[in-house]
Amino acid sequence: MKTKFVEIIKGIFGPFISISLSIGDKVKKSIRFELILIFAMCLLVAIIIGSTSNKLLETKHQHIKTDYSQSIEKVSNQLLNIANNINDKNISINDKLELQKILNQFKHDSGELNAKIYEHDIDSKLPSVFISFLSFLIIFYFITNKKMKYIEIVSIGLLEISKGNLDYRIKKHGKDELAILADNINYMAEELKAKIESERKAEKTKNDLITNVSHDLRTPLTSIKGYLELIKNKKYTQENQLDQYANISYNQAERLELLINDLFEYTKLANSAVVFDRQNIALNELLDQLIEELVPIFENTTVTISKEFIKEKVIVNVDPGKVARVFENLLINAIRYSIKPSDIRVILTVDNGFSLVSIKNKCEEISEDNLSKIFDRFYRVEQSRSSDTGGSGLGLAIAKSMVELQQGFIEAKYEDGYISFNVKFKIINDKS
Repeated sequence: MKTKFVEIIKGIFGPFISISLSIGDKVKKSIRFELILIFAMCLLVAIIIGSTSNKLLETKHQHIKTDYSQSIEKVSNQLLNIANNINDKNISINDKLELQKILNQFKHDSGELNAKIYEHDIDSKLPSVFISFLSFLIIFYFITNKKMKYIEIVSIGLLEISKGNLDYRIKKHGKDELAILADNINYMAEELKAKIESERKAEKTKNDLITNVSHDLRTPLTSIKGYLELIKNKKYTQENQLDQYANISYNQAERLELLINDLFEYTKLANSAVVFDRQNIALNELLDQLIEELVPIFENTTVTISKEFIKEKVIVNVDPGKVARVFENLLINAIRYSIKPSDIRVILTVDNGFSLVSIKNKCEEISEDNLSKIFDRFYRVEQSRSSDTGGSGLGLAIAKSMVELQQGFIEAKYEDGYISFNVKFKIINDKS
């Protein structure tokens, strides 16, 4: 029974509730609709107040005017009749009895004096109109006061942001256009802050790049210039000393060329000016070929290399030359910074539809902070910038850019005295 009653109530008032909710939603989302509704509501309340006050103040102020003109005229006529009556009867002034009779007759005929009374009603509507207007203003002011204060908050926030305080955020209230405006201003401040920080970072990067390049170019250039000056001034005693100076100059020139080439390549990668000739290749075969080419370098060190490849061919869609450069940089880096004697392990596996190449070598302990910066250009774990380890300082930065520009992933991990560089590419077909 109760359920049926509730259903009947819902059936009757359901449409009204639905309309009310719809109106309420529009009011929350539209300040224009909200102001129209407030205006209509204030106007209605003002009319009601004005109507009520009109009834309360509806008292008639009567202006009374008494008119005695008819009574005076009647009295005048009576007195004239008395005078005529006295003359006609030749009544003496000493005849008091006769005079008293005539006066009594006048009193009886005249009766009371009558006066006409005029009433004028004053029914002024001016006070009720004034009350209605004043009520409208007061109600409208108090209802819209909160919204006006929020507009002031938005204005103050915008002024604060315009002064350069890009960390300032305007608190959002409601869902209407003002709330959207506050959101947009906050978004603008956030974007401006990000852009400024990006520009500052780019400026710092440019300055660091110039500083590092200048340093790395100056070192071999100074060495070349010094030895060539010795040769020019013939400051050598034996022929083999001349050969030694020439070899040192040549090696430094090669190092200078390597740095310039790496710098040029990194600049192109940073500006996305490199064109990739992507092909489907077998990663197993590429790594085998690359390791064979590096055998002479391994033979000149106390570092060995071992391979752990899966049997199936791992096919990826990449630029063969660029990927070969990536793994060459990683292997040369492993040789250069590995604790000697030791072994470098190259592991190829498959992980959730991705190829995974891990290059591991034994090294000195690396902190988390140093590990997070290892792909930064010109960054070396050893803070010394001596040329003992060789290299341009751009190898890992170039490797990272080449991998990511081909939708790959690269990371460095350190665990139990070993550092591993892990490279992933999407597999096209893991079977030949």
